[in-house]
Amino acid sequence: MAEPSRTTQLFAAVIAVAVGALVGVMIYRYPEGLHAPAWVGYMAASSFVFAGFCLFAAAADVPWLQRWLGLAAGIPLLALAGISPWLAKIAPMLGSNIQSPFEISPTDECG
Repeated sequence: MAEPSRTTQLFAAVIAVAVGALVGVMIYRYPEGLHAPAWVGYMAASSFVFAGFCLFAAAADVPWLQRWLGLAAGIPLLALAGISPWLAKIAPMLGSNIQSPFEISPTDECG
């Protein structure tokens, strides 16, 4: 298989970084839409960003930086793999009618 051209690598790098940044911004702006802790989403987003930086390093032909950025992209992926037992444990509870045992009054002010 032929090596991708430099232009193709740069285009893919820009797309990967943009997707990761957009996901990170969406998590920050709309955290109520998450069905997992925010750090899980940030780890997934950072994997895209680091992968994009790795593609930039490949296009610039800097192999040592590419190796380090590949490692940096792998760390968030390992973290996501590390939480899979937790996800398997809470999977039956997702979408159920779990309620807090604490009562929250809409007129109660904290201070």
